Amino acid sequence: MVARIACLALCLGGLVGCYNLPQPECGFACGPAGECPSSYSCNSSVNRCELSGTTPSCTPALVDAGINPDFSPPRVISQVPLPDTSGVSSDIIVMARFDEPVVGVSPSTFRLERDGIQVSGTVGYTPTIDNASFTPDSPLVSGTFYTATLTTGIEDLAGNSLEKDVQWSFTTGGDVTPPMVVMRSPAVDMTGVDVGASVVVDFDEHVFGVSSSSFTLSAGATPIAGSVSYSTAQRRATFAPTTQLTANTTYTARLTFEIEDTSFNTLSPVAWAFTTGADLQAPIVVTRDPAAGTTGNAVNTQLTATFDETVIGVSDTSFTLTPQGGAPVAATVSYTAGTRTARLIPDLQLAPNTQYAAALSAVIADGSGNMLAPFAWTFTTGADSFGPRVALTTPTNLATAVPTTSPIAVRFDEPVQNVSTSSFTVNGGAIPGTIALSAGNTIATFTPDAPLPASATISVNLTIAITDVAANALGAPFPSAFPFSFMTAP
Repeated sequence: MVARIACLALCLGGLVGCYNLPQPECGFACGPAGECPSSYSCNSSVNRCELSGTTPSCTPALVDAGINPDFSPPRVISQVPLPDTSGVSSDIIVMARFDEPVVGVSPSTFRLERDGIQVSGTVGYTPTIDNASFTPDSPLVSGTFYTATLTTGIEDLAGNSLEKDVQWSFTTGGDVTPPMVVMRSPAVDMTGVDVGASVVVDFDEHVFGVSSSSFTLSAGATPIAGSVSYSTAQRRATFAPTTQLTANTTYTARLTFEIEDTSFNTLSPVAWAFTTGADLQAPIVVTRDPAAGTTGNAVNTQLTATFDETVIGVSDTSFTLTPQGGAPVAATVSYTAGTRTARLIPDLQLAPNTQYAAALSAVIADGSGNMLAPFAWTFTTGADSFGPRVALTTPTNLATAVPTTSPIAVRFDEPVQNVSTSSFTVNGGAIPGTIALSAGNTIATFTPDAPLPASATISVNLTIAITDVAANALGAPFPSAFPFSFMTAP
């Protein structure tokens, strides 16, 4: 400022006219659109007006004595919203208009804060109307006090900054109305409700906090397992029971105060009852393994089928597995009510590269007598890469009081080969005997040449020399010896 005044005094004193040949400390700023006086042109690289044909050597270039200098800071002439306004919309765009063009409007010089915490948003400036704007990234919180700040980092085109930070405050409108349930299904005290129904509610506004703890279903004091979801677009919460509801039973649905609107107004707890009707829905299969149409399945595959409700009648005649062009395979079939899952475990490994058909018959039904529609699917095995496994031993491992004349037998889950007194040893080969294969080479029996020692521990060991017909070693793909032992009787 002192240098600027000195130059101005020099020029006014007539020692050297700044409009004449270039002198140090001379020059003046171009207008907002590059305007300069007559005979002058704007040097945009330094934003200074220069006498045509000359180049001022001033550094820094200052206001020419022949032009009225600008020493006035910019001023804010209007604000949106007005200072101390209340009831402001949550989607407001905060704005400030200046009395002249300015530069330096940025997120660091135009801020909006709530409780001292800066609100995230986008800052803009419109030069045609000298207007700065702050657009919040998300709606402001209802009923909340906000402060907007413009800092001295904002300057006019002559380099004059705001005289001081400009601040003003406002308060958003307060939403004090709690959310309400405007639709519920099943309706209050409705009877004859389908046992496969889900419980659905719609709210009058967007809410959050919908979860398995805030939206529950029970039959008396017994909670019902289920999944809870919420659709923002529909403002709809859904409780989907994990299994079908019980027929002719009264249920109670509950929504708790954990559910709130965006202004943190809590829902008044809601509860209502409804009663199911007779169960007319047949059970259905919801998952199956292996999946239908899959190929390359392991030859030691076990089959599972899961139902949408508890069923009865699952057995080795109602759940079968048949190779293409063959007879049903021998298998063990079980049912776990807790998971509603039927399991089929083939007694022997499946044939490689073969298509199999799994079938569930209409003998299977739910507790109301609704029968399963016959259900079938196919899958194909891959190459045999699994070695044989021991399915059963006689005597069993760690058995006691075994007769000394007892033969020793091992059942495999597929036909085997290379079973001999060197791959099937008793007490490390100390007890001699003979080996015989039976049942399609799936059972190997060791018959001692003499009765076993009394009150003795007998150890049996099977080695990986034993393979299946595809040459997979015992226990492959994790081949290992298979030992077991038992105690003979006195």
